[in-house]
Amino acid sequence: STAGSYTITVQNGSGGVISNGLTLTVGAAIPTLSFTKLSPSSVVSPVNQAWWPTMYATGTNFNNVNKVIWAYPGGSTTWNYGDSNWTTHLNVASDTSMSFAPRTINSVPATSPWTVTLYDNTGASRSQSFIVTYCSSGCQYTQ
Repeated sequence: STAGSYTITVQNGSGGVISNGLTLTVGAAIPTLSFTKLSPSSVVSPVNQAWWPTMYATGTNFNNVNKVIWAYPGGSTTWNYGDSNWTTHLNVASDTSMSFAPRTINSVPATSPWTVTLYDNTGASRSQSFIVTYCSSGCQYTQ
């Protein structure tokens, strides 16, 4: 149904008295979080150097995302709305598009699975996985 206020009345039979009206208020639909695509699906970072590769997300309800958790082998990092990582490494371009740059660092060449999970203000969460390859030389690093 469409959001708004509606008056409901009841009539007993075709000739009966119509009741007093009762107002029913219908609110707007609650937006649903989706996280449909993460690009690129793999990034290349240097060994022994902090790196912030830019990644792009598409989905819905990004204007209400208030937490991002990056999970990687051996740990995780949480960004909360308004913290320094959020304000310097995340941009919500629209309700359906955002970009972010997670800090990647490793002391040895390796390939690691990562997962990024978005949380919205209703507590809903959606995730995407990607691969980080740590390369020591001769590599094209993801910008």
